[in-house]
Amino acid sequence: MQLSIKEALKFGWSAFKKNWILIWTLMAIIFVFELIFSSLSLQENLIVLISGFLLQIVIGIALLQIFFQFYAKIQSKITDILSIKLKTFFYYLLTTILIGILVSAFTFSLIRIFESEETAKQTLEMLAFFLICFPLFVKFIFAQCYCLDEQCSPFSALLKSYQITKGHFWKISLFLFVLLLLNILGFLAFFVGILITLPISQGAIVYFYRQLVPEELIA
Repeated sequence: MQLSIKEALKFGWSAFKKNWILIWTLMAIIFVFELIFSSLSLQENLIVLISGFLLQIVIGIALLQIFFQFYAKIQSKITDILSIKLKTFFYYLLTTILIGILVSAFTFSLIRIFESEETAKQTLEMLAFFLICFPLFVKFIFAQCYCLDEQCSPFSALLKSYQITKGHFWKISLFLFVLLLLNILGFLAFFVGILITLPISQGAIVYFYRQLVPEELIA
């Protein structure tokens, strides 16, 4: 299996160009939600925080659907991409939480490594922790795709993602590093650029997933 980072980015860009109005509309929903409740000083309200998180899950699923449909050459409609089965929502939610914990641990260890006040022993401990978390993050990168594509349970999605990345670890690691740089550049471009680089990145991940899991092989 030949995985091309260049082709993945081209796919993400093409999908974004085709669906940019729909993609930005979905992203704007989250922005408006956050803006309204921030202006009302309700951002510390637990119900508001949970509601915002659940909204992000719905939007996340909808965005993934756009890229899956673009790959299948299906015209995306907002009514279709927001038609989410309860089971799919629940599985995607739990998988996102599990991956979020892993990413938080990964980020925390990375920050601690570069803190100058840490002792050599603590730095080594954080480095070891980082070296454990990062490979798992690479291995589980396609778990959310599996939740949507095959309606897999969280642990099944994580296991399948782990299995399909065998033999592709370094290529996927390089791919994720390229996406990180792309989004850093997007953020530096007066923050506006990230409204383009984030969707492109998500589309590129769907492309890599589809190269590893062709639609005709789905059980």
